[in-house]
Amino acid sequence: MSFSRFCDLAMHGFCNMIPTVAIIFFAFVMQEAMTDIGIADYIITLVQPHVNAVIFPLVTFLVVAILNFSTGSVWGIPAIVAPILLPLAESIGTNLLLVMGAIVSGATLGSHACFYSDATVLTSSCCKIENMDHALSQIPYALCASGISALGYLVCGALL
Repeated sequence: MSFSRFCDLAMHGFCNMIPTVAIIFFAFVMQEAMTDIGIADYIITLVQPHVNAVIFPLVTFLVVAILNFSTGSVWGIPAIVAPILLPLAESIGTNLLLVMGAIVSGATLGSHACFYSDATVLTSSCCKIENMDHALSQIPYALCASGISALGYLVCGALL
């Protein structure tokens, strides 16, 4: 590979990363803004009487998965919801590691089930298949995994 070709490929790779870096940057800007206005304390006060430690990991998993499916952003949603959901989990006595696992799992599920997420688009383009064909092929696996995960989060929420 020539040096010129190497530089062209490096620049192309850098340009491909700009949207991802921008999403992560703005997610942390949103997180800081939400911290400054006290959104975590407001939501904790609002939601705490209505949830319990047993179902909270399951609810976290489902909410994050739905939000990620809706937005297609695997990095943005966890960065925004973690500073809210983790203090809420602590305030109701839920295992924090279990809730963090639910956030990451929900984000992964939502990203892989979404028709226009970066994971779906990247995989379908690498395999040279249509985006919708790949997305529809993922749905049965995503539903199976989400059912098993939901049951697991409910059981772990009760035991931990």
